[in-house]
Order: sequence, then C-alpha cells, then structure tokens
Amino acid sequence: MFKTSFNRVLGRKTIKEDLPYVASLSFEDLGKPKQVITGKPIQCQKCGGVLTDPSKILKDPKIGTHFKCVFCGAVNVVDPKDLPTHLVDDVDFIIEEAIEIKTTRPELTGDNIVAVIDISGSMSGGKLEAVKRSLAETIKDLKVNAPLSNFGLIAFESSVYLIDSNGKNVLSIGGDDIYSQQKIAEIFSHAKYNFEPIEKNADKWLKAISKLQSMDMTALGPGLLGGYTLLKMRSGGRLLLLTDGLANVGFGGLESPSTAGKGFYKELAGSCNYGNIIVDVVGVREEGTESRLALKTLGDLALETGGDVYYVTMDEIERTFADIRGKGYIARNVEVQMFTPPSLKLVDATGTASEALKPEEPVRLGGVTADREIYFEMEAPKEIKEEEIPIQAQIQYIDSEGRKHLRVISKTVKKAKDEDDYVKTYEPEISAAMRVQQAGRAAYKGDQEKAEDLIEGYQKQVAAAPMAPGRAKSIQGALMNELKELKSRTLEAEDKVAAESAKQMRKTQKDLFE
Repeated sequence: MFKTSFNRVLGRKTIKEDLPYVASLSFEDLGKPKQVITGKPIQCQKCGGVLTDPSKILKDPKIGTHFKCVFCGAVNVVDPKDLPTHLVDDVDFIIEEAIEIKTTRPELTGDNIVAVIDISGSMSGGKLEAVKRSLAETIKDLKVNAPLSNFGLIAFESSVYLIDSNGKNVLSIGGDDIYSQQKIAEIFSHAKYNFEPIEKNADKWLKAISKLQSMDMTALGPGLLGGYTLLKMRSGGRLLLLTDGLANVGFGGLESPSTAGKGFYKELAGSCNYGNIIVDVVGVREEGTESRLALKTLGDLALETGGDVYYVTMDEIERTFADIRGKGYIARNVEVQMFTPPSLKLVDATGTASEALKPEEPVRLGGVTADREIYFEMEAPKEIKEEEIPIQAQIQYIDSEGRKHLRVISKTVKKAKDEDDYVKTYEPEISAAMRVQQAGRAAYKGDQEKAEDLIEGYQKQVAAAPMAPGRAKSIQGALMNELKELKSRTLEAEDKVAAESAKQMRKTQKDLFE
C-alpha cells in the first residue's frame, strides 16, 4: 500500500539528473492494516506526526516522559499509560465511531444519488432518448444491488426542475432567480422533497424518466448548485452531471471569456469535496463535430471529489452510465498527508486535483476506489547526515459504515553506501507512474510541451541508469506508449484532450505495466 521508489537515500543533495525520490500510496488494502486500535494516536503537537516506535520515548526528571518528533524535532510530553508497547509500522486508528442520527424520517438513511440532466434543445432526439434509457437502467440496477439508495432528479434548460418519483415538478425555477446563487440555494434548501429508498419507488421513477422532454437553453450552473444543495442537506452522496453544451443562461455561464463562470465551478468543486459529495461529469458530443463543453472547467468537479470525467458520443452514454454504476468507493472524505524530516522535502503530489502542495496540509481526495493510486515526489535540499530517514503516510477516511479512521504507515530508509547502491535498490516503475500522472496533469492544464518533456526526461534517466536490460525495456515501452498517446492529442478537440488527460492523471503502475 505504501511504497517508495528509493530503498536507500543518497548522502548528498539531489540534482536534476538523479532518479527521483518518489513515494506511492495505493488504496486496495485500505481496510487491511496490521493492527486496529480504537482510540486516538499519540501525535506530535507541532506537526501531527504519529509516535509508532516506543524506543523513541525518553524520561527526564524535569521534563517527564516525552519523545522528540523525528519529523520536526518538537519535544512532546506524554502520559506513560498511553504509550505503544511495541513498534507498529502499520496501524489503523478508529478515531470516531459512526454517528447514529435519530430521525423520524428513515428514508434519509442510505446513499443519496442525484442526477442533474441537461434537457436543453440540443439534447433533443437520440441524445435524450439514450440518457433516458441509461437512467432507467441505473434505477433497475439500484433496485437490485443498492435498494436502500435514495434517488433524486434535477433537469435543466432555461429553467431548473426538481422532479420527484411521480414525475411532478416539485420546484420549477426560472426568470431572474437563476441568476442568483443565494436564491437557488435558499429555494433548494427549503424544498419539501422526499428521498425514498429506490426499492419503494423504482417503477414510478421509470415512468417519470420516460416523460423527460428537451426544451430551451442551458442553465447548468443553477442546476448543479441545486443538486449540491440537496446532497449537502443530507450529509453528502453522489452527483451525476450530464450535459452536451456550454452553460449559457443563469450564473456559471461559460460562453463568455469572463472568468466569473469558471470561478463558480472551481468554488463548487471545493464545496463538494468538503461536503462528502462525489461528482461524475459526462460530456456528450456529436459524432464528427467539435463540441464545446468546457470540460477543463467542469472536470475539476470530478477530479477534486474522486469522480471521473467522460467525453462520449450518444452511442456511448449507456456504457458510461454502466461504468459509473459499477464504481465502488471503499472510503470517502479521504485526506492524505506525508511526513518527512527536513532532510527530505516534499515537492509534488500527483493523482490529485491540485498542483500546489503544502507539506503542512493534507491532500484531499474525496472518495477513493480500490484502484486509486497517488504519488509524492521528494528531494534532498542539502547533504543528508542521518544514517536513517523516517517517512510516514497518514490516511484519514470514513469507511462504509460511517466510522472515521486514521491509517498510519511508517517506514525507515537507510543511507546508500554509494551511487551504485542507490540505483541497484531503486524501483523505477514507481517514478515512471508518477511522471505519467504529472504529464497528464500538465496536458489537462493545456501545457502539451511540459507534458511531453516530463516523459521524455524520465526516458533519458532510465536509459542512463545501470539497471537490468529487461526492466529498462519494459519501462521504456510503457513510457513510449504514453508519449504516443500524448502526441496523438495535439490535433484533438479541447474537451477530448481534457477528458483523456484527466484519465492519464489517474493512471497507476498496474495500468502501465500489467
């Protein structure tokens, strides 16, 4: 689950030509720690690093029982009865039990799913029919595999409609109201809308969905904010956005060169992340035409919350909905933080939505599936004098039963005898996967040249390193495939580039080498 490309560290300051220090975190074994403890860990009061090694405990007649944090050097006084009795390098602390909410409305329990569907004029004909078929299949699937899930439907064109299982418009918002975020949030927060388990009303939903009709323009921003507000009132859930055109009426407009519209979606993405809302974005395009969906903007909603971005034709809508239905999230509200001493500085994190890394702050991932993998890059800003370097990964998350955990995995890396010892024990596949994710991020941001340089640069490093020919060939082959994929996008539509780059940002070692 927690691996590093380096099994040794160089004694000197790192330089550009070095095979990089990279740590990877995968999540397939998130619920399988070596030890589980109910209670809070002993953490450094300054940096938050967790004490896992009892040999670090000191006793002093003036200070008392204490430990000096191996990451920041702070001295922490502790109660002897709270100390670990043995070295624990992988432990899962259950720091909060699930909260039992007393309610007279049992229908509010279970997962909440809200579909926010574009029914503007451009969705007429085959597109909307494909969406209706896909929604119907989703309802049928939920009835069998997740009968306690609660389903809600919002449709938008020039107005926004909140539709119940009887096909009735519980809310119909248009006119000046769709230009006010405050008004939309207020109306939806007071909506008398029954979220009932899908097992109770699946047949009604099938009839309601069949009646959807396409109409006018695209009030995407108001529709999305309505979906967010519904889920926020119910402690989170999953939101599915499907659209085939730019937002062009109400707030969150994207046809204008103004950045105001983009700012709304960026802010909403952060709100969804903190609100335990996972967003999937499906952009629908016409076969043979260049759609304008602003997926680089809308995609942040998915990337920041743990969802996915899709760019599909009408014929691919049903398969896309099936893919979304099939995703199983093993944890939500996931936050990851890597701890290192000053001699090993964190400089980047990939597989995440944000490019800016602040070592003192956790990286928020939203929901994670078992196949998710992220990477942290480090460098030595000066000579390393220690013979051993401690590294610790902390993963805070909420499990499927609503319990809050802190998974702590620690390891120690020794100093290499020489340059050959460093390379000989190096795991280049880990760094290759990080470079691919970095390239995907650069391409998503619109910097094609940087994306290609990242992969080509690592190809040169692998070629120059004295590693086994078969291993080097495998890595070079995987990198060449990714480079070809990058170069093939140069003539593609911006929305397709954004969707494909978003996928590349999430590629793992398994994707590259198996």
